[in-house]
Parts: sequence; C-alpha cells; structure tokens
Amino acid sequence: MYENGVFTSVSCADGETGFYSVRSFISDQKGTVYVGTTSGLAQIVFADETEETETTGGDTEEGAAASGCEMVPVDGTEGRVVYDLTCDSAGVVWGCADNSKLLLVSDGALMGTLSADAWLENDCYSVYCASDGCIYLGSGGSEAVRLCQTGDGYTTADFAAEEIDTGELYTVNRFYETADGTIWGLCDNGIAQIDDSDTFQTPDGMSGMISCCAMIEDYEGNIWVASSRTGLTYYSEGRFYNYNDRAKLEGVAVNAIVRCEGYTYLGTDSGLILLDEEMLPIENELTEMMDGKRVRHINCDSSGTFWFCVYGTGLVQYIPESGEIRLLTEEDGLLGNQVRLTLELSDGAIAVGGESTF
Repeated sequence: MYENGVFTSVSCADGETGFYSVRSFISDQKGTVYVGTTSGLAQIVFADETEETETTGGDTEEGAAASGCEMVPVDGTEGRVVYDLTCDSAGVVWGCADNSKLLLVSDGALMGTLSADAWLENDCYSVYCASDGCIYLGSGGSEAVRLCQTGDGYTTADFAAEEIDTGELYTVNRFYETADGTIWGLCDNGIAQIDDSDTFQTPDGMSGMISCCAMIEDYEGNIWVASSRTGLTYYSEGRFYNYNDRAKLEGVAVNAIVRCEGYTYLGTDSGLILLDEEMLPIENELTEMMDGKRVRHINCDSSGTFWFCVYGTGLVQYIPESGEIRLLTEEDGLLGNQVRLTLELSDGAIAVGGESTF
C-alpha cells in the first residue's frame, strides 16, 4: 500500500495464509477493497489505533492516530486462483476463479458460487460488470458471453446468456468499458470492440497487438493498453497512425526497435525486419542471416555500428558504411550464445549481457 509517500507491505491477519501473487483488485460500493490472488480471495481491513504516551507526571495522553491494514482471507475461497474481480450494481463482488468457478461475495462473506461451465466450454478467465448491469465473461478459448439478470437471485437460472462472436481472437484476459459505453475485449492475440451485432471488431490501427491484459481511458478519451509481452500502447483516434499493415507486422511480437539514418530496425522472435523511410520492408543479407532467429535487442553505438543480440546464436556486428557483417559466438570469447542485451560504455567498449555472459 502506498500512503503519504511511503510503501507499506500488507500482511495477512492470520499470520499463516500467504498471498504471494496478486492478480486483481476491486472496491465494492461500500469502499471495501478485495484482492484476488493465486491462493484465494482476501479483504483489506483497515484498523485505526489511538496511541497513548506517558507524560512526565505519570499520566497518559492520546497521541496521533496510527492507521494500518491487513489482508483477511474470505472463508471458502482458500486455495483458489482468482484471475479477475468485478462488482455488480447490487454491490456483490464477482470473482473469476480456477476451474470456471464464479465466487460471489457480499460484506466480506462468500454468499455462493456459480459455475461458468453453464455458459462457457473453456475455463473462465475474466469477469466484468458493465454500466448497464450486465456481466461479461471471457474464456481461455474463443468465447465470450453477456449475462443479463432476469431473476432476483444468484443462480444459473437467474441469468440469460447472450453469446458474443470473438472471431479469430482468443483468451479474453479482460473487459473494459469506455466513457461512451463501448465494451472492449483484451485478448492474447488482439484487442476489439463489441459492436451492435455482438461481434468483436478490431478498429483500424490497432491490429497486431498481443498479450493485452489491461486498458484505461484518459480524460481526453485516449486509450492506453498494457501488454504483458510488448509493453504499453497509446491510441489516440485521429492522431495516431499505425504502420503494422504497411510493414506487414500483424501478429508479430516486436522485441526491439532502433531508427537510424532513415531506416527502422525491428527485432522479432522470428528474425530482423528492416523498414525504409516509407515504412516498407526491405530484404538484404542482414535480414536473411537472422531469418527465423530470435532477435532480443538492437543497439547502435556512437560509431554507427549495430549490435544485434540473437538469442541462442550469438552477437551480430553490422557496420552500415562498409556493409561488413560479423557473427560473434563462444568461439570469439563470449561465455554463452544466449545474449540478451548490449550497452556502450563511456570508453566505447560494448558490454554484453545474457544468461551466461556479461
């Protein structure tokens, strides 16, 4: 917890349960914070204590209030892997857990469970309550459904399911609703809006994104998307141009990027992509040499020499002025060919880092 400029570790109240990997947070309508972890669902309980200090005369006086908090396990959820959390319009917290179990919690207590198997063939990975009160579920496969509550209770029979066509997208990690009411699905192989026909549609300029796990809309309406594989992407409609289609990058995970002398060098899991000033791909001896190989890092030093970290192969040195290409491996003094990154030192030397070398 970050408070008043200080980070404080939040421990478990019982001193025994270990919440080691936090997957999600949610605050219910009363302000209670719930935490989804790989070992169950926990509630954050805040405690205010009044410290008493002894005066010189032996009397006591109240001092400043000291605040703290603890994680209290929600009974009945121990050992569950809780992937995602949401809070519905009635204040009930939904937890999407392993084995497609939906945990229903109110006032810190487990009020029941639902099996997402009633609506999804694959394990449920995400749950989200939209502003209209409907619940969205996404699976580890190519499935998504909208649940609309038709009854007064929380049984399977109290919800009507509407199937959403995810197209070629799969593993729905999260849902998110923007200010205009658009529901987005964040998937392992892309991102999409749910259109009026209940179909995932990827907007122009947003193709080629992978491992999408979080989204937020800023006050100007710009979209920020986090990926566990490629970092952070910023999308501003009308002011952002995406070169994925022109450069043939759709579905390509980019590990490194360097732009020099009008050329753009992209390191990918399947080789080097070289783009000209118009962002069109070029093939030459350098790209052919690294075809099918994992390029983890690219560095252009102060002399204009390029260094490509080709994982499992070694370090490729490229001098554009002469066109010279040289592969450096263990035979040249590297401690291993699993190189990950390079850094030019102040004296011009190149430091090489990898699994077995520095």
